[in-house]
Amino acid sequence: MAWKQTAAVAAIASLAQLGQANVIQLQEREASNIVQLPRCDKPFTPWVYQGCYSDPAGPHTLPYRSPSSSDSMTQEICIADCKGGGYRYAGLEFGGECYCGDALTTQKLSESSCNMPCNGNKKELCGSGNVISVFRDPTFQVPLEQGSISDYKHIGCYSDNNSQGRALSEPKDIDQGSFTIEKCLAACLEAGWYYAGMEFAQECYCGNGVFNGGQRLSDSSCNMPCNGDKSENCGGSGALNVYYAAKLDTTEHCGDAPPKPSPTYKTTSSSVYYPPSSTKTTSTSSVYYPPSSTKTTSSSVYYPPPPPPSPTSYKTTSSSVYYPPSSTHTTSSSVYVPPPPPPPPSPTPTPAIPKSCPANYYR
Repeated sequence: MAWKQTAAVAAIASLAQLGQANVIQLQEREASNIVQLPRCDKPFTPWVYQGCYSDPAGPHTLPYRSPSSSDSMTQEICIADCKGGGYRYAGLEFGGECYCGDALTTQKLSESSCNMPCNGNKKELCGSGNVISVFRDPTFQVPLEQGSISDYKHIGCYSDNNSQGRALSEPKDIDQGSFTIEKCLAACLEAGWYYAGMEFAQECYCGNGVFNGGQRLSDSSCNMPCNGDKSENCGGSGALNVYYAAKLDTTEHCGDAPPKPSPTYKTTSSSVYYPPSSTKTTSTSSVYYPPSSTKTTSSSVYYPPPPPPSPTSYKTTSSSVYYPPSSTHTTSSSVYVPPPPPPPPSPTPTPAIPKSCPANYYR
């Protein structure tokens, strides 16, 4: 980012005559909220392409920028970064900038507006200037607009005094004099966060999980009355009163196993997404192409990788496994289901000898 910061300073100097407003706008865009995301390196259900959206100068459509290099950026790298952070949306812009977020409020544009190839894979598109290609995690099953503050349930008091960072990463600016639990929950809901926490009687924080060593404390540690409602408790000193909205959370966090096929099933079109850490070549896949492999795709239901071929007869399904970049492998598009064992032979009954043998009876 050093070269970007240098370029930003030079650009600001050259644009000084255009007015202070333009300078501030450029500074905001260059000083994007870059966060260190824990890239998801486990198999997960692939994300769905949401569309091409405007991303005007100033606050980004998706506010959290991935630190991954823009020079080698691909769709799957960006999605793995955002999956690791627990976000609903991943977006790519300017050919290599990756952003994550939980709310999408800007205008949808025609697909022709997202026409810039990704720096790490020219077969993929990564937005354009002030235009962002957006992907959505389908394991978030409830849209934000269907959520309410009543979905948040109190889960306890947690420590928030670790030098590594906040237990809930996103602060919200709420008037401290009238601060209440409800106002904090509403602010977190609007931004798409499913964790909310109150601290020191007047501070609100949101997040997608309790991170940075946040530990469960006794409820007596969160006993400061809220400034705006003395009947409510709003945390303590270095202690968060935490609420969680399970309804708004994903049904598949990074590390959870993706859906598995039924033991007996008919042919389906499916695949498994493996984020970028190893590279494998697949046949039939509907989402991501790493920079060092070529694939075809089909479908959006993702199963774990198929077992090795069985010497016995088997049925096949149309499926594929996606492996991201770093090693090369080839997968088969068949899933092998050994046939059920044959039933044991039934013993041949010995016919009873009739009292009087008919003419056609033979022993």
